Amino acid sequence: MREKQEKNSRLTLLVCLALSLNFPPAVAFALDTIPEVSPDTGSRLTAECSRDGVAMGGFDLVSYFEAEKPSKGAAEFELEFEGVKLRFENAEHMRVFEVEPGKYLPRYGGWCATAVARNSLRCPDYDNYSIIDGQLLIFETTLLTNGRYVWMRDPDGNQRLADANFPLLEGGE
Repeated sequence: MREKQEKNSRLTLLVCLALSLNFPPAVAFALDTIPEVSPDTGSRLTAECSRDGVAMGGFDLVSYFEAEKPSKGAAEFELEFEGVKLRFENAEHMRVFEVEPGKYLPRYGGWCATAVARNSLRCPDYDNYSIIDGQLLIFETTLLTNGRYVWMRDPDGNQRLADANFPLLEGGE
């Protein structure tokens, strides 16, 4: 498993480097060979990127949609959702989430969307995000590139790749 993760990390680094130098990713990723899969957003939210076991780095999921920038949640407004802890900045945001959680959950379980498209699970920077077609996508930032910028170069192609990769990555294959 560790060997596969190291290989995925090297591949992600090479792809990000190639993209930052404006090499076309189509050579590495033939989009026409991607099977059709349902666009499951992966409601299993990860808390693996958090030191304190709180998903999304403690950011309030509702705030991504209702404010100019996301805000941190507070411990007094903590909710357990499908085995992970979530925090909200106030009781109203917690209530809004409970009514319609699927509206606020990040696509790909909160992993970096660009990394998922590149067949890897990487912890994102929770304040580096986009809302596309009503869905929250979170991205990592590295010394070489910003995952959000890479994603936006080909959002449809990246989404097809990520949708195909995520069920396999999430399943641990």
